Amino acid sequence: MSEIEEPQEPVKPESVPITPLEPAKPICDPDGLFCLEEFRRHYPRFEQLSDDQILAAEVMAEELTPSYIPFDPKNKIYQRKSALYLALCHVLTLSTWPDQQTGRVTSAGEGSVNTSFDLIKPTSVTAQWWYQTQCGQLYWTLTAGYRRGGRMYGLSNYHPYG
Repeated sequence: MSEIEEPQEPVKPESVPITPLEPAKPICDPDGLFCLEEFRRHYPRFEQLSDDQILAAEVMAEELTPSYIPFDPKNKIYQRKSALYLALCHVLTLSTWPDQQTGRVTSAGEGSVNTSFDLIKPTSVTAQWWYQTQCGQLYWTLTAGYRRGGRMYGLSNYHPYG
């Protein structure tokens, strides 16, 4: 003979602990460098993207934005924040292009549908990559002062011990 199990009491909703889902990254950084809501206000064209998609692209944009660009909210210096937002806008714009699009559209046709794209030329890869979007062009212009090489002061009489 089989044993019949007695029905268990249903779990009361009050006894189940509810833990809210936490985003992978805070919506606003503690240092104030990135704020998702502020980015969405400045760039409403990305409203169709989820928070997770924007935050994933923001990680890449942070890698593209050099840390030596100044950012000091106490003294109202926001260049790195502006550069980060422009880099993020550039990355998101490129990621929302159709899968087959490899660059800017240079010409398009209508009869039997023709499209040609401007490919990145190998002479200046970095500048051309940024120049594919409006945000990228602004980023490239904003960060121009931080891309110049260092200075070297040569001495006519060099001695290793001074």
